[in-house]
Amino acid sequence: MDREIKILILEDNESDLELIKYELKKFKSDYSLKWVKNKAEFVAALNLEQPDILLSDYNLPDINGEESLALIREKDVGIPFILISSTIGEEK
Repeated sequence: MDREIKILILEDNESDLELIKYELKKFKSDYSLKWVKNKAEFVAALNLEQPDILLSDYNLPDINGEESLALIREKDVGIPFILISSTIGEEK
């Protein structure tokens, strides 16, 4: 039996989280999700347990995708990092 894949999701929008979860249901493997909504929760989650993969929204109120990637690189743990955004292509 394959081991469970631990996925950490940094996303502040619950509707976007539901879309991510919907897509992950298509994944044919065991996984667990940890959802964090801000920088403090993100840092705490990284210090608590290392995920196998990280999905990060690009634009959150207190952290952006570049900063979340920098925090991962700072830890030097080699976690795959996937940047996601519902605002790519939208004008500000």
